[in-house]
Amino acid sequence: MSSHGPSPEHDSTIVAALYLSGLRHGSSYTPAELRQAIAQSYAGLHPAESLLPRYWAAQRAADDQGSWERRLWALRMAAVLAQDEQPTGRTPSPRAAGPASSPAAATASPSRRPDSAVQRLCAARRLPVRVTVAVLGVHMAIAVLARQAGDLLALPIAGPFNVGFGLLLVQLAVTAGAAVWYGPYAQATIDPLTEHVPSSLAHPESDR
Repeated sequence: MSSHGPSPEHDSTIVAALYLSGLRHGSSYTPAELRQAIAQSYAGLHPAESLLPRYWAAQRAADDQGSWERRLWALRMAAVLAQDEQPTGRTPSPRAAGPASSPAAATASPSRRPDSAVQRLCAARRLPVRVTVAVLGVHMAIAVLARQAGDLLALPIAGPFNVGFGLLLVQLAVTAGAAVWYGPYAQATIDPLTEHVPSSLAHPESDR
């Protein structure tokens, strides 16, 4: 979209959220309506999806006059939001709505971090909790078998290896597998979501 001015890669997340919202780009809206549309854009994201890459892809897929007009509308509405959030008597910063906006401008207001982001973060953290419970369940089951069914664990499998040794290998494999799985999962799913919520909510233990 070089014929239509600066590249959309320089637009802020607020512009991206408004562009992807369901609002009509030929109309004007109140700051409250704009914030609600931004929250809905974030709510429509997959847990592992980021807003800006989706916005850039939409721009590339619809490189026409209508896409350019909608982008201009999103820039104007972002400027309206920035002006609404400025204290009386101060001039709003053009970086809040235009190209090369800093990430802090996109998260300066609590309304720009919708509750849905916190909900998605909590949902993403439930799977590691379930995996941890399953691993602990395996440990408990083997401990109970060792106490209540010693004869069963003593049954030979192959040569000097018996059922108890096999269960020990299973226990180690389950524990190691869970540890190896969590790293990439957290990096791809949990870490991106923490960028959209306050640090005090993403890491509540840091306030204790």
